[in-house]
Amino acid sequence: GIITTTDQDQHMPATLDKIILFVGNVDVCADWYARHLGLTRVEETYQSGMWAELDAGSGTRIAFHQAFSAEGPDDSPTGSPNNPHKLVFAVPSVKRARQELIEAGVTMYEIAGEGEVVRCDGEDVEAHRFQLIGPI
Repeated sequence: GIITTTDQDQHMPATLDKIILFVGNVDVCADWYARHLGLTRVEETYQSGMWAELDAGSGTRIAFHQAFSAEGPDDSPTGSPNNPHKLVFAVPSVKRARQELIEAGVTMYEIAGEGEVVRCDGEDVEAHRFQLIGPI
């Protein structure tokens, strides 16, 4: 793993927290997965038309995020290779993991959010976005 502690022989554990799907219709997509795959809506995270999360089991969630174009929200279906998804990894310290990844030559963006949980996006070797989430 790339995410390591200062001791190069140990790795900071990273676990998959959620997968974010950018979609044209948040509610339709979330309802489809709930209905057809039996996933349970995480009500406390719901933001009408913008964001919905489903419990995918084993501590992992699938999140549906409203897709956007240069003109604003894009309500057209997004199921194509041109529309990326984002893997989200829970880490013990976003700040520490971000710094270690930067030192390893990984493109990382600024830490966002406040409070107990913050987030930080980065890019993999092919420029696919991923996100770190956890305490600062």
